[in-house]
Amino acid sequence: MTKYIVGVSILIVFLIVFITMIFIRKRKKAVDDPTNRLFSNPNSKIQQADYTYMTCERCRKRNYVNKNSLHKLCNNCGWNLTEPYVHKIVHIKDISKDLKAEQLAKMNVNDRLYVYIDHIMKEGNKVATVGVYDSNYQLIGTVDEEIAKDLIPKIDMSARVFGKLKKKHPHGVEVLITNDVQKMWSY
Repeated sequence: MTKYIVGVSILIVFLIVFITMIFIRKRKKAVDDPTNRLFSNPNSKIQQADYTYMTCERCRKRNYVNKNSLHKLCNNCGWNLTEPYVHKIVHIKDISKDLKAEQLAKMNVNDRLYVYIDHIMKEGNKVATVGVYDSNYQLIGTVDEEIAKDLIPKIDMSARVFGKLKKKHPHGVEVLITNDVQKMWSY
């Protein structure tokens, strides 16, 4: 009787080992099978990512990015591809009449300036323009209308825009308007 119990128990152990090996092989085959990938399964909860090319406005490189991702960064320079790139030197000829000559004389090259979209009344119509302010928030002047038409949509879509005094002339000032902090201080 004990020989019978020992024989049956050995047979059960071999049967369990055999079934486990078959189960492991099937699982390994299912993982290695390229047709059974998560992205190729239409019933999968995770949908296949939709990728496209976007060109970086800062470095002009093409990037392969996921359309559904909220973070679309340039692989080369790290720029946010969904934000427009603003980097322009403008000449302000019409200095504000409220700005005193002493205040303009105290301003130095590389002083930080503030750039805002202003709405002014011109010939009875409300016109949007780009105003440049000093550190005391006094208007220095406004950007020309042709340049402002190009800058206003970009400034409106940017998270932050900076200004820096580049040069002072007897007939006006040159201002760098940018939303790129790295190039603001190196340019």
